[in-house]
Amino acid sequence: PGYRCGCGAGWTNATEGCADVDECADATHACHLDAACNNSLGSYACACERGFTGDGMVDCWDGTGASSASLFSCVGTMVVELRTSNGSNCHVLAPDEDARDGEYLVASRREYYCDEQAGTADDVLVRFFWLETQRWSEEVSLSAAGIDLSFGALSTVVVSGLSYAGTPTKVHLRLAGSDGWHPESLRVRRYNHAVWIDALSPLCWLDGDNCKGGICAVEDAPCGVIGASATIRMDLCGSEAQMCDQDNNATCSNHDGFYNCSCPAGYKGTGAGLTGSGTTCEACPVGAYQNVAGSSTCRACPDAAGLSVTSGEASTSVQACFCRAGYFGNITGPGTPCGDGDTCTDGAYCEECPEGEYCAGGRVSVECPGGSWSPPRTLRLEDCVCTAGYTGPMGGPCVQCQGGTACPGAWEPAVVCDAGFFSPTGASTCSACAINSFSASNASTCGVCPAQSSAPLGATLLEDCRCVAGYAAPALQACAVCQPGTYSPGREDACRDCPAGNFSNGTGAVECETCPEHSASERGSALCTCSDGWVDDEDGGCMNDDECNADSENSSHTCHASANCTDTQGSFTCECTPGFVGNGTACSPCAPGFACPGGNASTACEADAYSAPTGERCAACPKNSSSGVRSGNASACVCAPGFEGEILNEASNCTDVDECALSPCNGTRCADAEMLCKGNPAPVCVNSIGSYNCSCPPGLDLISYQLCDTECGDGQWIGGKECEDGNLDNGDGCSSTCRIERGYSCGEHPAVSYLSLCVDVDECADAAANNCSANAACNTTESGWYDCECEAGFFGDGTNCSSCPPNSASPSASPLPSNCSCDAGFSDRQNPEDRQNPNRPPA
Repeated sequence: PGYRCGCGAGWTNATEGCADVDECADATHACHLDAACNNSLGSYACACERGFTGDGMVDCWDGTGASSASLFSCVGTMVVELRTSNGSNCHVLAPDEDARDGEYLVASRREYYCDEQAGTADDVLVRFFWLETQRWSEEVSLSAAGIDLSFGALSTVVVSGLSYAGTPTKVHLRLAGSDGWHPESLRVRRYNHAVWIDALSPLCWLDGDNCKGGICAVEDAPCGVIGASATIRMDLCGSEAQMCDQDNNATCSNHDGFYNCSCPAGYKGTGAGLTGSGTTCEACPVGAYQNVAGSSTCRACPDAAGLSVTSGEASTSVQACFCRAGYFGNITGPGTPCGDGDTCTDGAYCEECPEGEYCAGGRVSVECPGGSWSPPRTLRLEDCVCTAGYTGPMGGPCVQCQGGTACPGAWEPAVVCDAGFFSPTGASTCSACAINSFSASNASTCGVCPAQSSAPLGATLLEDCRCVAGYAAPALQACAVCQPGTYSPGREDACRDCPAGNFSNGTGAVECETCPEHSASERGSALCTCSDGWVDDEDGGCMNDDECNADSENSSHTCHASANCTDTQGSFTCECTPGFVGNGTACSPCAPGFACPGGNASTACEADAYSAPTGERCAACPKNSSSGVRSGNASACVCAPGFEGEILNEASNCTDVDECALSPCNGTRCADAEMLCKGNPAPVCVNSIGSYNCSCPPGLDLISYQLCDTECGDGQWIGGKECEDGNLDNGDGCSSTCRIERGYSCGEHPAVSYLSLCVDVDECADAAANNCSANAACNTTESGWYDCECEAGFFGDGTNCSSCPPNSASPSASPLPSNCSCDAGFSDRQNPEDRQNPNRPPA
């Protein structure tokens, strides 16, 4: 019919006309990532989100960092480059035979020729349709900008005065006049920007008077009917103005007033635009594919367990999927679950590569070479390793291991067995020769040791075979059994003697037994003997011997007659009876002044105690008496001052003494104020239990006689005098200095007050009063003293008298050893010439 109807930009064909395209819902808008898209009839608008500023398409800026901006950055100024054709007007349909050169006949309703040149002198007005705002700009004059539109001219001008400058998706050119003009090429760019955007749609003639009344266009003309203006779509996907991120594999497609970025098959994502819109194209990873362009996801290869893969990234069909290494199975291709299609549903398509096979990936599994093995999911032939008992390179071939060597399998080489080990053909390890056997290296069997000998595990030589326990011999000699009293733990050159305290009573002993308790043996003994104090119990043991049992035939104790014998295990003890002391085998009567409760202990009697007659304890002195330490009998106890009595035993008593009867006040005097005592009454004595009291008449004071004014011989026994006999004579018991003379005892005069009476003491009558030896005679002297003379047969100073040697004697009062002479019939060994004492009669 000569024309075609089509819906405009922002609309799409529908059953009953044109329907609005929702660019926001279809994601075909060009809004910025930080902008919201708002659909409208035939178009849409972009607005930056809260907190951002900008045009919503080219830029939305939050005030930090650099603005993404438009491809062009100078507002209100564009650069236009136009080339005017150097041809003539109208479309050439058919040349007329009669036409002149350069003239063409155009079939029309009027018959005339259109032969105008392409250049024009009229003004050309231009306006731009912005991608960012989806609005047309103001119309401005190109002629005013100084463009050259003459025939064949190429002219570039700067167009300014625009209220906004962005990315032009369409350019509208209008001829302001009746002259015809044919632009041949058009491109624009933003001022101070290097990227040119070329025209996408063809450039057609513009003619204000329609070729001077003629119709210069027909159905198949590129621009339809020639008019005074034309809208030209710009190529936003051109090589210079590529608006999509080709570095990330995005593809670009032009649309009326906008462009679109998309990802090709084998990728996922919407395709990133240079203005920041869309997402980066990512290659589908290994194991995934995508057979359509523009998808935001990739399809996984169709094995539910994830066992199928692809050979690389960016696969575009399921046909690129196959079972991964270690698995096998048919996934794609004729007769398979997925067939020849580009897609396929999930399923269990891949099987695990079985043990003993390998799978490089794909449809089939391959069996490992003979003598080799592989675990499940093996990937390569090289992973097939020789089994135990075989050897060879990885992947085969594998050969059986020879005797005397061991093949552990895998990639390990054969190993020669060491001495002491062996292996048969096909062995995986070398085994140690068993006990009682041996081998050299590289042996397939082991030798056996001779009788009664053995070798340790892994023995290497016959010499390693040594006698077993209970036998002994040097290496390589026959083994001999050990005799009683000897033993062998094995591998000995000779049997060992049993050590002392041990025995072996049979042949072939491997160790010696310890002698029973309470018995002993010498080295190399076959039997043990009971120790002292023990006897054979007839059961191989030793029992205790009761040495204290007088009825026993083994009674053999050595206790003293005054000791008790106590039997112990294997021995006995002796303990002295009470009253005796010693170690039990020797007991002595307890010494005076000690208590002997029995045994080897004795205790010295403390003060105020004495040895009891039996000697087993210390007895206390009677009341009101005392004694020194180590007192030997009751007589050592002395009644306390104020008491008297003869103490003979524990029943003795000390009775109160009437001190006044003994004139105890004689040591005191009654003195006047001038300390004069002579002529004053004597103090009065008042007796009390254990004591007494001296008192003076009123007006006189009782003082010690030492305090009275006195001198020796004045008849006053006071003033510290030891005695006072009223004279200054010596030899009467009281000396001229009032000191008691030796051999005398002075006391208060029984008849004369204040005088002492001195009497001669017979020291020889009381052994306790002299220090003569028991072997000496005590003789009273005229001076009131005594002397000591050794008795006949003794010699010394009388205080100490030593006995003459046996078979000799001395006269009494002999002071020296030389006074001793041999008895008749005996001679002095130190003086042989003095054969005997001629004065002694024969014995």
